[in-house]
Amino acid sequence: MQKSMLAAAIALAIFGQAAQAVPADQLSPEELASLSWLGPLPDEVDQRAIEAFFDGLNGELPENPEEAVEQFRCRLPAELGPVPMMDAVIRFAQDAEAAREDEVLRRGVFTAAAQGNWMARSLVFELVMRSTKTGPVERRAAQLMAYAQRNKVGSAYVFWATALAAGYGGSARFDHRKGLPVYAALHGSYAAQRGVGESLIATRQSNLMRIGENMVRCAETALPGSKSSTVDAVGPDMKKAAHLATGGFSGTGGDRWT
Repeated sequence: MQKSMLAAAIALAIFGQAAQAVPADQLSPEELASLSWLGPLPDEVDQRAIEAFFDGLNGELPENPEEAVEQFRCRLPAELGPVPMMDAVIRFAQDAEAAREDEVLRRGVFTAAAQGNWMARSLVFELVMRSTKTGPVERRAAQLMAYAQRNKVGSAYVFWATALAAGYGGSARFDHRKGLPVYAALHGSYAAQRGVGESLIATRQSNLMRIGENMVRCAETALPGSKSSTVDAVGPDMKKAAHLATGGFSGTGGDRWT
């Protein structure tokens, strides 16, 4: 499959040009204003930049994910970047799906992101991508995509893995043989670490099981008791939109992605 075709199809899903079968989240004016840390709001979405984003994303993925997991080293949140207001992130992560509907918990995460907390910015990425994207929200979403790639935000790769799996009619499970979830696990996504770790443990191969156990233990240490450590970062609304936008494609081109 040509990657430019895939990029265009996924862009349709992400930016709401595909039919929305399920109502999406709405960003409040305060949440939108808090995204000023991304820089000046552009006048329009650069579609060429979106295609370049997906082309670049494909180029980053490991050729052999099962070998790539050997690179895994557990790094806790404070070892990966700034974590101001971490208590707000932990409160949100205790049950991220329920927290999506809690104005106070959302405000804490958006504020922590504005102060530079890298985990909060990962959560904000997911919240924005799950929102209705028109006007300035659409343009901020495009900026977040660029930010996520520049900074190798692990949860962003979980998001694309789920969306692309839906587009190919597959499942969103964390498979240690797939490039996106493995890449996410190697770049600070504790959800991916738990999921890929469990996939490795299930192989019953001692060397892979050992890596898998380390991944799961790392995720549990980083976010103890968190229901979001295995959260579906995309949800049914994005899966449906991605499926609508990419359902016409076939072939093996998606195997390395998802």
